[in-house]
Amino acid sequence: QAAPLILTDACTYGRPTGMLPHKEALAANRKTLTSNMATAKASGFPIIYSGGIDPVVRGADPEFCGKNAVMISEATDGYWIFYEGPNVGRDHEEYWDWFKWANQAIVERRFDKQYEERETADEWGSAELVKKTDKPQIALYGMKSRMHEQVEEAGTFEVHQLGSNLYDYLTQLDVIVMQNFNVELEWDSEWVRTLRKYVQDGGGLMLTHDTAWFMDSPFPEIALRGIPTQKTEAVRHVVETDLTITQEHLGLGDLKAGVQFTPEFRDHMIFKPGLQGITVIENPFGDPVYVLGEFGKGRVVFSGCYYGYNKMLSGVERDVFFALLGWLKGD
Repeated sequence: QAAPLILTDACTYGRPTGMLPHKEALAANRKTLTSNMATAKASGFPIIYSGGIDPVVRGADPEFCGKNAVMISEATDGYWIFYEGPNVGRDHEEYWDWFKWANQAIVERRFDKQYEERETADEWGSAELVKKTDKPQIALYGMKSRMHEQVEEAGTFEVHQLGSNLYDYLTQLDVIVMQNFNVELEWDSEWVRTLRKYVQDGGGLMLTHDTAWFMDSPFPEIALRGIPTQKTEAVRHVVETDLTITQEHLGLGDLKAGVQFTPEFRDHMIFKPGLQGITVIENPFGDPVYVLGEFGKGRVVFSGCYYGYNKMLSGVERDVFFALLGWLKGD
């Protein structure tokens, strides 16, 4: 008890995924942090538990960091800062003004101040999409630069990095691909409801790899997360298997049933199809890996695969990916 272990959790560095709205990001950070802390303290060891803040990560603007510090200090034994920057100057001063604000709130036990309306503009609240061409617009989230390059080289789309979750922003996009958006969002969260409305009004959405496993499915009518039982790692990943096209579908272009391919990445997720979901690709154990469906005026793809981890897509997997993008935009 005289020399407790100090645990410095990094799960709260910035906003989960770098892109959630301010208040929703604070709530998600609290949920992850308190869960981690409960696991640690259940060990019975004397522990001081604190949550970290890193101003250089995406979405960690000065005001968010200050209010994040207040949230962390209410939920745990205090906050710490991994201060990689920014350099001394205007941004530096803004960060330390907000940490000073946070420290005063913490000393006064005014934890309610984390919920106050923002005083500064939220950089993640922009509804503007800067278009350079008349091509269909696609936004990618969580994909490495090689996948941005591969989609651009295909020539069909103008490619953007997904930059906002506002409905007015999303409606300027023809297709959205979200890979490893690993946040446990509830069904009634703002982000889930916005995605649902985007598709209902005509958008095309691909949820890949861990994305549709962590969040409550925005489209249970089409698919829900599945729990694999064969060749499993980390509860949700099926490892080292080929995949097989089991049903021909407009979304797969000219690809025929029975075609097999080896995914570029070593693991994949599985799903449980809903009443409006169609399974088109399975693993060797009969688990659905690609489930497609229409919702309202739009279309959705649940894909269990991770794209472009080590190299660009090739062969059948490339054909599958680009055929699905075409189907999502309405081909």
